[in-house]
Amino acid sequence: MEYFTRYGLEFNPFLKNSREILVHTNERRETLFRLDYLAKTKGFGLLTGGAGRGKTTVIRTWAAGLNPSLYKVIYTSLSTLTANDFYRNLAQELGAQPSFRKPDNFRTIQEEITRLCLEKRKTPVIIIDEANYINNAILNDLKILFNFEMDSRDRAAKTEFHPAAGNS
Repeated sequence: MEYFTRYGLEFNPFLKNSREILVHTNERRETLFRLDYLAKTKGFGLLTGGAGRGKTTVIRTWAAGLNPSLYKVIYTSLSTLTANDFYRNLAQELGAQPSFRKPDNFRTIQEEITRLCLEKRKTPVIIIDEANYINNAILNDLKILFNFEMDSRDRAAKTEFHPAAGNS
């Protein structure tokens, strides 16, 4: 506690969720610009950077600023699951009843995304934390999962982020 006095701290900045410290850097502004672009264009994105660089903080801040009447944010950090468990979790996060079979979960996820887009007029924003742990089966399926109307429509924005040494 001596460092509180020594450095004039009001709280311990090293405790998780003690308080968000937002450092406004060019990298942060560029990341926010790109995330906004992904949301508007319903694209895929990948955010990489070293541990402690603020990826989760910037994503959390950005997602909290999205208009909830226009966007539905789905966040998952369950990236070490089996492929079918991953899809079951995604279906549940979208508000649907998950199935036991992968093709049924695919259909359920696509139907729920379509319902959100067309009926609710909301863009789903799917955020996958720690995407570096996703197995290849899921990575190979993601493009297929978000293939709508013979790949002529994008209905959801997808953002993945994971640590990568040397990147920001």
